Amino acid sequence: MSIKEICEKIIGIAYENIGVELNANEDLKIGGVDSLSVVLLISEVENAFDITFSDDDLDPDNLDSIINIARLVKKYL
Repeated sequence: MSIKEICEKIIGIAYENIGVELNANEDLKIGGVDSLSVVLLISEVENAFDITFSDDDLDPDNLDSIINIARLVKKYL
């Protein structure tokens, strides 16, 4: 699965679960995603891709945009 495909899937997950439309490079905070919503998004991403992120991966710098989350996902696929 390519990074682009992963991004598209995560964008869909974000829309379905937290009701925001985002693009891959947009900062999640600017897109209206608060910290609780990021936790929900990460949980849903883990479920959708059947992965579990390590604690080290859950650094806020890794979770600030869809593209960065997609890069984490790619690491586990």
